[in-house]
Amino acid sequence: MKDKNIKGDPEFEKKLREKMKELSSNVDCFDKISSRAFPETDSDFSDSEFTVSDLENVTGKRRIVPILKWTAAATAVVICVGILPKTVFVQEFLSNIRRNDDAQFRNIVAEIKNETGKNTYEVYDMPLKQYIIADVLVTPFFSCPFNDIDNDTNVRIFVRKINDTLTNQVYAVEYAGDYSSENFIAAAESAAKFTEDDIKQLKYDHIFGNNDEAINAVKGNFTPDKYGFLTDKDGKNVCVASFDFDCFYKDDTCIAELNTQVLYSKDVENTEKYLYDILTTSLNNGGDTYDVIHYELPVSGKMWKRSLRFDGSNDMPAESGSEFVKTNFFGKEEADDLFGVRYYEPYVLANSTVYMTNDIHRIKIGNEAYMGDIFTPAFPDAKRRMRVYIPFTNFMMFSSQADPKFDAVIETNDGEHTITVHNSRLEGDMSVEAVFSDEEIDNIINEQAAQQQKAYMEQKSIQTTVEGSFSITTETEVVITYEK
Repeated sequence: MKDKNIKGDPEFEKKLREKMKELSSNVDCFDKISSRAFPETDSDFSDSEFTVSDLENVTGKRRIVPILKWTAAATAVVICVGILPKTVFVQEFLSNIRRNDDAQFRNIVAEIKNETGKNTYEVYDMPLKQYIIADVLVTPFFSCPFNDIDNDTNVRIFVRKINDTLTNQVYAVEYAGDYSSENFIAAAESAAKFTEDDIKQLKYDHIFGNNDEAINAVKGNFTPDKYGFLTDKDGKNVCVASFDFDCFYKDDTCIAELNTQVLYSKDVENTEKYLYDILTTSLNNGGDTYDVIHYELPVSGKMWKRSLRFDGSNDMPAESGSEFVKTNFFGKEEADDLFGVRYYEPYVLANSTVYMTNDIHRIKIGNEAYMGDIFTPAFPDAKRRMRVYIPFTNFMMFSSQADPKFDAVIETNDGEHTITVHNSRLEGDMSVEAVFSDEEIDNIINEQAAQQQKAYMEQKSIQTTVEGSFSITTETEVVITYEK
């Protein structure tokens, strides 16, 4: 197709066409010259009017040395390409010799433009490196489809929404600089595509979300330590959080309405790796009641249809670079934990839409005995349903405050926002109340609180500060000071 926007010099084009026709009319002449200058067999032209010897031409003059002639021809090509105006004629010529390897890439880009123009999408925009390492927090079903080749590129992810509910129809674009087509580096599309007939099948009333399985999984995989903090099976202090979201899911066999719970943990001393597990459930109408069924999803990398670079080459990573490592949290038998777990919802406590951006935030938690942090999901609705877990009997039990509390910090792109977590605002598993009387519960709590307070005081018994001197404080309040 001609590009009507390219303007040329009509007179120049006319002359150029005439020259090309004139040149083509002399093809026979060139053939005769070639056959004489480079005969397939030795020929005798002694009886002819002209004699061709060595590198002479039909005019009887010596031929230019071949290397000089080819150099001149190459120079002419460079001049034509570099200096001649980009007329329609030249553009057509160049387009005819251009490779078509990028056609599929351009098809994906065109589909993204069309889809996002006519349908509703949740859009995330972030550095590519961040998406690679924390893909579970952006697209839990999908790993990042791009390789980390360029250091300073960004990625824009589009997740289709139907009736304000996420789907597994997803697109992604890697780009450099501003988001515009000339800056696109790679593009990817999911295997799932929702048609109008698919949408008509959705009932919107089967999704049922809760975090009960997440609470049970926390009880089955983590235990409180003597300081009232959660520890993993190796006894390491961990930050533990979960979130859930609703989703319309399509594959080759069915269209399902799912609730997905994501439970993840992070060793407070390891700033790089997370462990996570995903549980997807749906309600199956078996008659008068709905039964919860568990869905097994394919490997996250298999959810993409293809990922292509701008030149048409494959860009799907051979392996994920995510810092989130899949494990099995869900499905384990509940631990014999009489105290249960408690949790707080940081974005509910924040009580402000200022935090509800489509970015990954960081929550910093801790006091003088413990410090940790954990990333948040990118999706705003998932943020609202995010929970951070602590033991039922926790470090606030031995506080002297009437309503113990601690501060947590939500770190966003526009700064830090402090929220206060009151003990009275904690929620969680209260099943212990059905087993023991109030008096027995008080005795259990007081006993563990006493143990935690003793351990806490033991840790606090020796404090060292270096400010030109150091001091050692013992439980008997004797202070020994050493001056430099």
